[in-house]
Amino acid sequence: MQRVVRLVAYELLSGLSWLPMVVVASVLVVVLPAVAAWLADVERARVQRLGGLPSGPTRRLSEGTRAWLTRRRVSGQLFRQDVALFAVLTLMGLPSMVLTAVFVVAAVLIPLQVLTDPSKIRIGISGDPMTPWQALLVAMVCAAAACLGLLALATVRVRVVRALSHSPEHALEARVDALERGRSTLVTVFEAERRRIERDLHDGAQQELVALNLELGRAELAATSLPTDLAEPIRTALGRAHDRADAALSRLRESVRRIHPTVLDDLGLFAGMEDMVAHAGFPVSLVCSGDDSRVTAPSSAAAYFAVAEALTNTVKHAGAVPARVTVNVCDRVQVEVADTGPGGADPSQGSGLAGLAERIETLGGTFTVDSPHGCGTRLRAEVPLAPGRVTGRPE
Repeated sequence: MQRVVRLVAYELLSGLSWLPMVVVASVLVVVLPAVAAWLADVERARVQRLGGLPSGPTRRLSEGTRAWLTRRRVSGQLFRQDVALFAVLTLMGLPSMVLTAVFVVAAVLIPLQVLTDPSKIRIGISGDPMTPWQALLVAMVCAAAACLGLLALATVRVRVVRALSHSPEHALEARVDALERGRSTLVTVFEAERRRIERDLHDGAQQELVALNLELGRAELAATSLPTDLAEPIRTALGRAHDRADAALSRLRESVRRIHPTVLDDLGLFAGMEDMVAHAGFPVSLVCSGDDSRVTAPSSAAAYFAVAEALTNTVKHAGAVPARVTVNVCDRVQVEVADTGPGGADPSQGSGLAGLAERIETLGGTFTVDSPHGCGTRLRAEVPLAPGRVTGRPE
């Protein structure tokens, strides 16, 4: 009986001693593939900069880490390519370290020793002294041999990375990345062009209309010195022209504001929203939260015009019922506009909502309208903080 107890205790201790190893192995099973995928993509980026890999890393610009690892695992490329590449590069690490050490000793340490104290230079096991010229000659030969070895390893490394990087999806993924970069560039250029047009109208046509108003005012005052029978029709005509110029100036200012509100550039998104609500002409409550200084101009303009379109529709189709605007800036810009009107808004009918949805989706955002008949309308829009930097995208 005693022997049985001792055997059981022995086996219990053996099991406990293996427990830490099992835990470490389990952690490695979970962590190692992710580390291997990351290091493999770093290596692909390095080889791409050398011109040895046309398509580069496998991770998309707008893809989260978990989504990227999941996609690699589901397609089988995580273990077939990333882990395999990590294993091969690990095996190649030892000869690379040895050759690097040889090169450093031959190209740096030996010449330094020759310059400082050549008497301590020895060769072979016997430790026979060497002359400085002999030491430099040996150093040159060793450095050249190390360079040839490093060149051979680099060639093998590039070929291995290239062999373990190609996949049927890779060209398509590279195309997706190129499209995302192109979309970001187009959005930025488009927004810059809008600002240029706004400045041209503000500094050109708008200033001309202001000057015309002043001239009409002076002419109207000058007409008072004429005889009454002549002054009255002239003043009437000038007054009508003055009113028309005022109306044209107001319309131009409204057009400039619709093209690109300068308040967004001057004071930021929240101030632009407050200005819009103040000039809405009907009851609108506004709640802003977060830090709008992180929002770039294209995203700020998209959020602004989303709210502007929603409030315009509230006036046109809901009878200017009270509305509520919520703006939240966290990892994305989130805006919501809700009213208690009759509902029934449909972005697919070719309204301004359809164009707004296209603009937001071009930035990499989302746009939804919930408008059941008789239950009001709720518009939600989300855009990234900057075009091309898409965060928090649903996986």
